[in-house]
Amino acid sequence: MSEERKTAVRAMVLPILKPLDGDWPSLRQNLDTMFDACRKAANLITSAIYTRDMEALAQCAPGDIPKAHWSGVDKIAKSACPELPRQILSGIDHFVKLRYRGKNSEGQRVRLACMFGWQSLPSHVNVPIPCSPADGDGGYKLWMDGADLLLDVPLMRRPNPNRKGKVRDRGVVTRRTVLLKTLDKSGRPRMHAQTIRRALENKWKLGTLRIFKRGKHVMVAIPVHIPVHDNPDADGTMSVRFEAESLLVANVPGSDVLWTLHADQLRQTIAMERRAQQRLRDDYKFEPRREKRGARQVMRRRSQKAKRRIDAMLHDLARQVVGRAERARVRRIEIDDSCREYLPNGGPYAELITKIEQKAEQCGIIVDRTVKPAKS
Repeated sequence: MSEERKTAVRAMVLPILKPLDGDWPSLRQNLDTMFDACRKAANLITSAIYTRDMEALAQCAPGDIPKAHWSGVDKIAKSACPELPRQILSGIDHFVKLRYRGKNSEGQRVRLACMFGWQSLPSHVNVPIPCSPADGDGGYKLWMDGADLLLDVPLMRRPNPNRKGKVRDRGVVTRRTVLLKTLDKSGRPRMHAQTIRRALENKWKLGTLRIFKRGKHVMVAIPVHIPVHDNPDADGTMSVRFEAESLLVANVPGSDVLWTLHADQLRQTIAMERRAQQRLRDDYKFEPRREKRGARQVMRRRSQKAKRRIDAMLHDLARQVVGRAERARVRRIEIDDSCREYLPNGGPYAELITKIEQKAEQCGIIVDRTVKPAKS
């Protein structure tokens, strides 16, 4: 029996361009109904977990965290929300249990009910619509039609008119087919769309997708199990150090010259965005009250747009670092981030290191990080 190949899971996010079997108002109405039903089911599961934890906590010694007895809590939501497919209910149950856990100051996993008394999910937690790739009524289908990327997703159940009154008959699942947006504003293919195409062509494993809202757009996050390219001939260590006059320098094995990476565009973008946000905050203080809501929307939209630009730049910088390590055939990357003076106000160094770790994992490269000491 062949050994399974190691994979790295990455979520590819694409917006829905348009529905193919209807119009946008009907699709938005169906999705809003699904979002309400998913939040209702998530709150029921959270309340059941909270009740069980409080009962177990009453029997524990002070300061102890009781063991989790959460099996069967999804049956409560299943009976209260029969219109949701079984696979979607399983995804909601998994989503709630992940959000319900947390970490205390010592890094140990605890349950938030014991700390904050969660009887339902907070309002800021957006409950997505989870769909699994499994066969059945609640599974999604993703395929290519020429250059188009199509997605068939399950929605609410409707009663079956042919078997009305049957206890075991839960009705027929309503499905909608949508077209995902694979091109950006300039007409170039999106990076995530290209990865999903490769996943479908090479039959890579897909995970449970999530449908969620981002402003007025409806987004789809599709986890892809990307195979790790392990190089058995790789050896050595590339030392990466953040500098004050450049973003980073790297000591590449076999090269007498330090490899330097500059990020002037990233530094300029961060500085300009900080100044623009400060000007908007100053204007916000002196605007009439009736105009403050518009100012908040402008600040939020500008902040989201700048965040997406900075994120794209960080992806490109991380790709350059990992690509240099892959060309040098190294097995390990050591990162020293004790100096954080190149980017203004500390900069997104942590996000950059996280992206380097993710991309290095896909290439079979180990990343060791020297954590910056906390300020006393």
